Amino acid sequence: MEPGVLKVALDLAHMPARVRLVRRGPLPDGIPQLLRVATADGDALDEAARTYGRTPEVVRHAADFFIEQVLFSPDADSYRVLGCERGATPGELRQNMALLVRWLHAEPDGVRDRSVFFPRVTLAWNDLKTQDRRSAYDLAAPPVAPAPVRKRESGGKKRVDGKSRSRNGGTGHSRGHTAQPGFWTRLWLTLFGRRSNRRG
Repeated sequence: MEPGVLKVALDLAHMPARVRLVRRGPLPDGIPQLLRVATADGDALDEAARTYGRTPEVVRHAADFFIEQVLFSPDADSYRVLGCERGATPGELRQNMALLVRWLHAEPDGVRDRSVFFPRVTLAWNDLKTQDRRSAYDLAAPPVAPAPVRKRESGGKKRVDGKSRSRNGGTGHSRGHTAQPGFWTRLWLTLFGRRSNRRG
């Protein structure tokens, strides 16, 4: 069990005001475990509930919240959307992409339509699914330095070093996206189809 990210997710669900801070930092360890919890994987969900002394519903809600608010944050690059750092192996990228597809397909606990996140996952995977595409993406979108943390001057006043700050506190998706007929067929073809005819 990799407790790092699940502990962070539970804390965020309890104190959503910390979302911006988590967005600025590196991803915690254990993203694949969190994704399995979010997909309602029985073993992963039960183990997480026992580990943290919470109900499965609470743990799954926290995992969902982390995905929407941190992985799909407005400024997230394609690596982060897939729950990986830039040094991730192709296998790690593919594993997380597959788990996110399962999460998109899983029945949500609330009324939110997860298909609105389909474009984010599809674009991220298309950016990174081959070495050629990944190299081109790395050149076009180099790593962005974390936003500066507020500091206090001697007079007790706060100042901010730099101006980079997101004004969008949303979940990082376009509200104009809606599910279309044959959604899961299109998703499967986009992610896995026509490999033999396309090489990057």
